Parts: sequence; C-alpha cells; structure tokens
Amino acid sequence: MFILIVASQVFASPQYHYTEQGVAGASVVFRKTSEVSQKNLTGIEQSLNKRSTEIQSLELASNLLANPEIKQQILPLKQELMIAQKQHQVFFNQIQNDYSKAFLSSLERATSKMGLKDISACKEKGIFGSSCKGEDKSKSISAIIDKDTKLKAELSKINSRSWPDIKWSDYQSVSSIANEDDESSYIEMTLFAEKTIPSRLKKIEMDFESAYRQAKRNHSSDKKAFLNAATNEKAKYENHLAEEGQFLNAIIDDIANGNKGCLFGLLKSRKAVTQLKNVYFCPFPSESKLCKGRNKTNLALQSLKESEFHMREIRTRN
Repeated sequence: MFILIVASQVFASPQYHYTEQGVAGASVVFRKTSEVSQKNLTGIEQSLNKRSTEIQSLELASNLLANPEIKQQILPLKQELMIAQKQHQVFFNQIQNDYSKAFLSSLERATSKMGLKDISACKEKGIFGSSCKGEDKSKSISAIIDKDTKLKAELSKINSRSWPDIKWSDYQSVSSIANEDDESSYIEMTLFAEKTIPSRLKKIEMDFESAYRQAKRNHSSDKKAFLNAATNEKAKYENHLAEEGQFLNAIIDDIANGNKGCLFGLLKSRKAVTQLKNVYFCPFPSESKLCKGRNKTNLALQSLKESEFHMREIRTRN
C-alpha cells in the first residue's frame, strides 16, 4: 500500500511510454514490498482501532453509570490514542515517501540502461482518455527493476526500520467494584446497553450531535458563548445516558427479584434469575480482567428476552 510517484517527461512525439500501473503490476519486487507495507500497516491499524473502540465503550459505560471515577480516565486515554495515531501516521508517510523515491530512482536507472531517452510516463485512463504515445515498455522496465540490486538494498534498509511501539496504559479499577471478588457476578455495561436499547442510544447520540452543530452555528462569532452552550449540551447528553443506565439497572433488579410479573414469565429460568441477584454492572472490557467474578451478560440478555413485561417497556423506549 504505497504510491509510486513518477514524473512525466513531455516530448513532442515520444517513441515509448510506461505507466505507473503497468510497471508496478509487473514488478515482483514492487508487489512484495507492497505486501510487507500492508502487513505492517494492518497490524498497527487493528491495534489502534481496537483501542479506540474500547475507549468509546468505556466512555459510554461511564455515562450510563454516571461514574466520575471512570470519566476521569477518558481524557488521558484519548490523548494517548491521538499521540499514537499521529506517530504512526508520520512514520507511515515517511516510509511511503522513501519507497517512492527508491522506486523512482530505480525506474530512472532502468530507462537509462535500456537507452530509452525518448520515453514518457503516461496514464492509460484519464478525463480525456489515454495520454499514452508510442510503444509500452512497462513490463520491460519492471524486469530490469526486479534485478536492481541497489533498489533491493534500499528496500531492505527501509523494511528493517522498527515501527513505533504501541504501549497502552492500563485501565484503572474504580471503587464501585473494588470490593467485588471471584464469587461476584457482573454484566458488561456497554454490551448490555447496546444489545438492549440500541435505537435509544443512537437517538441520544444524534440529538447531541445536532444540538452541538446548532450551538456552533448560533455562536460562530463568540467562542466563549459557544463553549458554554456546548458544555450545557454535553451535560444534557450525559444526563440522558445516566437515565438509561438507571432504567437498565431497574430492569435487572426486577428480573432478579421477580417483580412486575417477571417471575411468571421466567418460570423456566428460575435458576438463572437467582444467579442475577446482586450482580453489578462492569464498565470495563472483559479482557481487561478488571471485571471481577463471573460474566452474566448473556444470562441477563436471555432472561430479559423471556420477560414480556420488560420487552414491552424496551420496545416502547426504543
């Protein structure tokens, strides 16, 4: 995944031409280099995307639970992610640039070796059709490039560079789960909410984004007024999510205690309902190991499906 930068030479009537796609497509060295670059990039992107998703999940959980201890962790985590993203983008851009320089130099050596002075770089497809004139020498150039020992040495040096390490800070436990142990049971807050009230969560998010944009338009010339308005809208957004968190917590309490007709609808799952007593909502990803005890998220979701009373409440809310 890199771009071969070529410089077009203008001749009145060139005898030969080559295309970027033609040279790259026929070059084994180009293909292998592209594969190495893509492999490295894919691993980095997966790590960055996973961390970004975890932070978003943690932020949603902090709002649903209205937990200030968790909220204090969000900004430093976001800043850490942004720094990592920038470092890897800068490194990747440099790698791409160096690849392009190395291949361009090799291409120039190849055309010189072939004695092709009257040759132009062109595009097979453009706004006004093909700009290619003369005989296509792309494959012949690629064959010479693949034997270019200087190019291979330059590429080996570029590929030997170490990508910036990704070292994420650990999530910090909070007092609300400090006293839990391996005998406790928990429900993953974000997962449970996203499975239960997805439409409601999406609407709250969209309403906030709309209000934020409106505040920006209303106070385009007054930064202080905009910041105040944005802060107010963020507070409303967080309050709405906190209300949804209370709603979900009440549902679990009802199911666990057989309230509001739940017990009748859950006779087949009475043992499962008993296991939901005294569960707590954990805001962290399960793989963080900060959620102590046994994961009862799936049990809670299944039990909820068997409670027609609460399913009606949820359908109304969504």
